[in-house]
Amino acid sequence: MEISLIDILGYTSVFSGLPAVLIGLYRRSFNTAIIKWAFFYVLGSLVIDVTSSMLNTLFNLHNLITINSWQVIKIFTVTAFYYSLSSKKWNIPSLTFASVVLITILLEGFTIKHSFYGNMLGTIIGIGLGFHYFYNLYKNETEIFIEDSVTFWIACAFFFNGTGSFFSYLLSQQILTDRATFEGWVVFVTINIATNFIIAFALWKAPALGNK
Repeated sequence: MEISLIDILGYTSVFSGLPAVLIGLYRRSFNTAIIKWAFFYVLGSLVIDVTSSMLNTLFNLHNLITINSWQVIKIFTVTAFYYSLSSKKWNIPSLTFASVVLITILLEGFTIKHSFYGNMLGTIIGIGLGFHYFYNLYKNETEIFIEDSVTFWIACAFFFNGTGSFFSYLLSQQILTDRATFEGWVVFVTINIATNFIIAFALWKAPALGNK
Protein backbone atom coordinates (compact mmCIF):
# COMPACT_ATOMS: atom_id res chain seq x y z
CA MET A 1 0.00 0.00 0.00
CA GLU A 2 1.43 3.34 -1.09
CA ILE A 3 1.80 5.95 1.62
CA SER A 4 1.32 9.53 0.50
CA LEU A 5 2.82 12.71 1.89
CA ILE A 6 -0.45 13.64 3.56
CA ASP A 7 -0.55 10.22 5.29
CA ILE A 8 2.97 10.78 6.65
CA LEU A 9 2.03 14.26 7.86
CA GLY A 10 -1.18 12.91 9.37
CA TYR A 11 0.51 10.16 11.37
CA THR A 12 3.28 12.53 12.44
CA SER A 13 0.68 15.01 13.66
CA VAL A 14 -1.22 12.33 15.60
CA PHE A 15 1.88 11.32 17.58
CA SER A 16 3.63 14.71 17.61
CA GLY A 17 2.69 15.27 21.25
CA LEU A 18 4.46 12.07 22.37
CA PRO A 19 8.01 13.53 22.62
CA ALA A 20 6.76 16.37 24.83
CA VAL A 21 4.81 13.97 27.05
CA LEU A 22 7.82 11.67 27.44
CA ILE A 23 10.13 14.60 28.18
CA GLY A 24 7.70 15.97 30.73
CA LEU A 25 7.43 12.60 32.46
CA TYR A 26 11.19 11.99 32.35
CA ARG A 27 12.18 15.39 33.73
CA ARG A 28 9.04 15.76 35.87
CA SER A 29 8.78 19.31 34.62
CA PHE A 30 5.01 18.89 34.72
CA ASN A 31 5.24 19.41 38.48
CA THR A 32 6.27 23.03 37.99
CA ALA A 33 3.35 25.29 38.82
CA ILE A 34 3.09 27.15 35.50
CA ILE A 35 4.74 24.77 33.06
CA LYS A 36 2.40 21.93 34.02
CA TRP A 37 -0.31 23.48 31.83
CA ALA A 38 1.88 23.04 28.76
CA PHE A 39 2.32 19.39 29.72
CA PHE A 40 -1.43 18.91 30.14
CA TYR A 41 -1.92 20.62 26.77
CA VAL A 42 0.30 18.16 24.87
CA LEU A 43 -1.05 15.23 26.89
CA GLY A 44 -4.60 16.19 25.95
CA SER A 45 -3.56 16.70 22.33
CA LEU A 46 -1.96 13.26 22.20
CA VAL A 47 -4.94 11.50 23.79
CA ILE A 48 -7.47 13.24 21.55
CA ASP A 49 -5.44 12.68 18.35
CA VAL A 50 -4.74 9.00 19.05
CA THR A 51 -8.32 8.30 20.13
CA SER A 52 -9.75 10.08 17.09
CA SER A 53 -7.38 8.25 14.75
CA MET A 54 -8.17 4.85 16.26
CA LEU A 55 -11.92 5.40 16.10
CA ASN A 56 -11.67 6.42 12.47
CA THR A 57 -9.08 3.89 11.27
CA LEU A 58 -9.94 0.76 13.24
CA PHE A 59 -13.67 1.13 13.75
CA ASN A 60 -14.66 3.62 11.05
CA LEU A 61 -16.64 5.54 13.65
CA HIS A 62 -17.74 9.16 13.54
CA ASN A 63 -15.13 10.93 15.68
CA LEU A 64 -16.38 14.51 15.80
CA ILE A 65 -17.08 14.23 19.53
CA THR A 66 -13.38 13.73 20.26
CA ILE A 67 -12.32 16.36 17.71
CA ASN A 68 -14.66 19.01 19.08
CA SER A 69 -13.76 18.11 22.67
CA TRP A 70 -10.16 19.13 22.00
CA GLN A 71 -11.01 22.83 21.72
CA VAL A 72 -12.46 22.79 25.25
CA ILE A 73 -9.31 21.16 26.67
CA LYS A 74 -7.13 23.49 24.62
CA ILE A 75 -8.69 26.76 25.75
CA PHE A 76 -8.76 25.57 29.38
CA THR A 77 -5.03 24.72 29.48
CA VAL A 78 -3.96 27.77 27.48
CA THR A 79 -6.00 30.12 29.67
CA ALA A 80 -4.72 28.47 32.86
CA PHE A 81 -1.14 28.89 31.61
CA TYR A 82 -1.47 32.62 30.93
CA TYR A 83 -3.32 33.39 34.15
CA SER A 84 -0.90 31.34 36.26
CA LEU A 85 1.94 33.19 34.55
CA SER A 86 0.50 36.50 35.69
CA SER A 87 0.07 35.18 39.26
CA LYS A 88 -3.70 35.47 39.00
CA LYS A 89 -6.31 32.85 39.81
CA TRP A 90 -6.60 30.61 36.78
CA ASN A 91 -9.63 28.50 37.73
CA ILE A 92 -12.44 31.03 37.24
CA PRO A 93 -11.40 32.45 33.83
CA SER A 94 -10.27 29.04 32.56
CA LEU A 95 -13.53 27.34 33.50
CA THR A 96 -15.52 30.30 32.16
CA PHE A 97 -13.82 30.40 28.75
CA ALA A 98 -13.91 26.61 28.42
CA SER A 99 -17.61 26.59 29.32
CA VAL A 100 -18.41 29.28 26.75
CA VAL A 101 -16.58 27.32 24.06
CA LEU A 102 -18.34 24.11 25.10
CA ILE A 103 -21.76 25.79 25.01
CA THR A 104 -20.99 27.18 21.54
CA ILE A 105 -20.00 23.72 20.34
CA LEU A 106 -23.16 22.18 21.80
CA LEU A 107 -25.33 24.81 20.12
CA GLU A 108 -23.67 24.08 16.78
CA GLY A 109 -24.30 20.36 17.09
CA PHE A 110 -21.69 18.47 19.06
CA THR A 111 -21.91 15.20 17.19
CA ILE A 112 -23.08 16.14 13.72
CA LYS A 113 -20.49 18.56 12.38
CA HIS A 114 -17.15 20.19 12.95
CA SER A 115 -17.64 23.12 15.32
CA PHE A 116 -16.49 26.11 13.28
CA TYR A 117 -17.64 28.89 15.62
CA GLY A 118 -16.58 27.03 18.76
CA ASN A 119 -13.09 26.52 17.39
CA MET A 120 -12.86 30.11 16.14
CA LEU A 121 -13.98 31.45 19.52
CA GLY A 122 -11.41 29.40 21.40
CA THR A 123 -8.71 30.42 18.93
CA ILE A 124 -9.53 34.14 19.22
CA ILE A 125 -9.41 33.95 23.03
CA GLY A 126 -6.02 32.25 22.85
CA ILE A 127 -4.66 34.88 20.45
CA GLY A 128 -5.92 37.67 22.69
CA LEU A 129 -4.21 36.19 25.74
CA GLY A 130 -1.02 35.79 23.72
CA PHE A 131 -1.09 39.45 22.63
CA HIS A 132 -1.60 40.49 26.24
CA TYR A 133 1.38 38.41 27.38
CA PHE A 134 3.76 39.72 24.70
CA TYR A 135 2.62 43.30 25.26
CA ASN A 136 3.35 43.08 28.98
CA LEU A 137 6.68 41.41 28.24
CA TYR A 138 7.63 44.32 26.01
CA LYS A 139 6.20 46.95 28.34
CA ASN A 140 7.82 45.69 31.55
CA GLU A 141 11.10 44.57 29.96
CA THR A 142 11.50 42.02 32.74
CA GLU A 143 13.17 39.41 30.51
CA ILE A 144 16.56 40.30 29.05
CA PHE A 145 17.32 36.98 27.40
CA ILE A 146 13.80 35.93 26.53
CA GLU A 147 15.03 33.10 24.32
CA ASP A 148 16.19 31.35 27.49
CA SER A 149 12.77 31.67 29.13
CA VAL A 150 10.77 28.45 29.18
CA THR A 151 7.47 30.28 29.55
CA PHE A 152 8.35 32.48 26.56
CA TRP A 153 8.73 29.43 24.32
CA ILE A 154 5.46 27.96 25.56
CA ALA A 155 3.69 31.28 24.92
CA CYS A 156 5.21 31.34 21.42
CA ALA A 157 3.91 27.83 20.78
CA PHE A 158 0.40 28.74 21.92
CA PHE A 159 0.39 32.00 19.95
CA PHE A 160 1.72 30.31 16.81
CA ASN A 161 -0.92 27.61 17.14
CA GLY A 162 -3.67 30.16 17.66
CA THR A 163 -2.81 32.39 14.72
CA GLY A 164 -2.10 29.46 12.41
CA SER A 165 -5.30 27.67 13.37
CA PHE A 166 -7.29 30.87 12.87
CA PHE A 167 -6.24 31.16 9.24
CA SER A 168 -6.67 27.41 8.73
CA TYR A 169 -10.30 27.63 9.88
CA LEU A 170 -10.84 30.56 7.52
CA LEU A 171 -9.39 28.58 4.62
CA SER A 172 -11.60 25.57 5.18
CA GLN A 173 -14.25 24.60 7.72
CA GLN A 174 -13.83 20.94 6.84
CA ILE A 175 -10.10 20.27 7.12
CA LEU A 176 -10.64 18.32 10.36
CA THR A 177 -13.36 16.11 8.94
CA ASP A 178 -12.19 15.42 5.40
CA ARG A 179 -9.16 15.95 3.22
CA ALA A 180 -10.79 17.58 0.26
CA THR A 181 -8.77 20.74 0.82
CA PHE A 182 -5.23 19.42 0.67
CA GLU A 183 -3.50 22.72 1.35
CA GLY A 184 -5.71 23.48 4.33
CA TRP A 185 -5.08 20.07 5.86
CA VAL A 186 -1.30 20.35 5.37
CA VAL A 187 -1.28 23.78 7.03
CA PHE A 188 -3.30 22.51 9.99
CA VAL A 189 -1.25 19.38 10.73
CA THR A 190 2.04 21.28 10.23
CA ILE A 191 0.91 23.82 12.82
CA ASN A 192 0.01 21.04 15.24
CA ILE A 193 3.37 19.31 14.76
CA ALA A 194 5.36 22.52 15.19
CA THR A 195 3.39 23.53 18.30
CA ASN A 196 3.97 20.21 20.05
CA PHE A 197 7.68 20.18 19.13
CA ILE A 198 8.18 23.72 20.48
CA ILE A 199 6.51 22.69 23.73
CA ALA A 200 8.74 19.59 23.85
CA PHE A 201 11.75 21.90 23.59
CA ALA A 202 10.35 24.11 26.35
CA LEU A 203 9.72 21.13 28.65
CA TRP A 204 13.29 19.99 28.06
CA LYS A 205 14.56 23.41 29.14
CA ALA A 206 12.29 23.41 32.18
CA PRO A 207 13.71 22.60 35.63
CA ALA A 208 13.95 18.85 36.17
CA LEU A 209 12.43 16.86 39.02
CA GLY A 210 9.74 19.42 39.64
CA ASN A 211 12.13 22.13 40.86
CA LYS A 212 10.45 25.51 40.98
